[in-house]
Amino acid sequence: MKFQITVFVILTIVNAFALGLTVWVSWEGEDFFRNTATQFESESGIKVDVLFVPRMEEKLQLSLRTGNLPDICLIKDTQTGNVAASGKAVSLSEVFVEDLGSFSVDSLQAFSLNDQLYAIPYYADLQVAYLNLSLAPSDFLSNTYEDYSLDDLEPLYSVPAANIVPVAWDFMSPYVFFSFLSGFGDAADSKGMPAFSSEHYRMAVEEVFSLFASGRVERLERQAMVSYFMDGKLAYMIQGSYLANQFEDAGIDFRMLPLPKIGGNEIPAVIDSKGFVLFNPDSLQEARAFLSFLYARSMEFSVANYKVPLWVELLPEELDDLEVVMRNTVRMPNDMRFQQIYSDGMRTVLQVVFAGSMSIEDALHSAQAYAEYNW
Repeated sequence: MKFQITVFVILTIVNAFALGLTVWVSWEGEDFFRNTATQFESESGIKVDVLFVPRMEEKLQLSLRTGNLPDICLIKDTQTGNVAASGKAVSLSEVFVEDLGSFSVDSLQAFSLNDQLYAIPYYADLQVAYLNLSLAPSDFLSNTYEDYSLDDLEPLYSVPAANIVPVAWDFMSPYVFFSFLSGFGDAADSKGMPAFSSEHYRMAVEEVFSLFASGRVERLERQAMVSYFMDGKLAYMIQGSYLANQFEDAGIDFRMLPLPKIGGNEIPAVIDSKGFVLFNPDSLQEARAFLSFLYARSMEFSVANYKVPLWVELLPEELDDLEVVMRNTVRMPNDMRFQQIYSDGMRTVLQVVFAGSMSIEDALHSAQAYAEYNW
């Protein structure tokens, strides 16, 4: 009741000014955002123009330079550094966002830099392990699989079917590898720079590469993995939870699991949070009213699209698989220098190691030199 009264009061106040809003969104949910904006306009009299941006990172980066920005923009947590550096975002306070929901300290920190909050957490996608149940033995999930290793996947190799890939993921993806790396140690040193020459980087690359070299894991690029899984030719893969809705619509019988232990180390899942940044200080009250309206209607959207709602403390039972994965997660630093250097350096390391053109030690030392030169 208190929440509903608060939203009503905000709507009443801002309706007197009736300024319009421009909102940029991306990824999933275009129809949901447009329909919610139409309903909000009908009830409040405040016009909301929703622009769906297919390549948000590129458009936002350009717009931060030109200054052609919306009132509200949905961003990834890893874009926080760029947004903060631009000086164009409104610095928010916890008081400003408290009526929107109950946010964890971790979700707020994902969009904060130097103790300043730059975006309001909305939902998160997770890196998960997908299991095609039709390709697994009937008793395969008798264990809850909240705590398992690659050794527990051995039954998948005995499925009597031709042209079936038991286990696969993309060895050359720095983003996927970040989870494995984080299971062995911190990705950044005390300065925040990628610690390529550290022992745990070497151990992580060595351990994961051995899985591919031995044939236990097959390397497939993202699109090939998705196609194989959709066609019933791949039993187990690591990908983003945002794909679950597609698999469900395709009628695939699957489960989402946490990532497996590697070399005795628990592997956290990368959490990819999305949040709303505000760029126009003159439309803050209208923006807050719209976001209050949106958040109050977003749970069904989150469940239908397998998104982790970041404005609530407890997840609905429909997201039980994701609740298990959420127990062990890691965030990529939102410092833009780290992201660029880590992605470029790690991609090169994984490529040359997989090709056999450099040793693991030499590749990592080369990446360290690149990091130090560009930091």
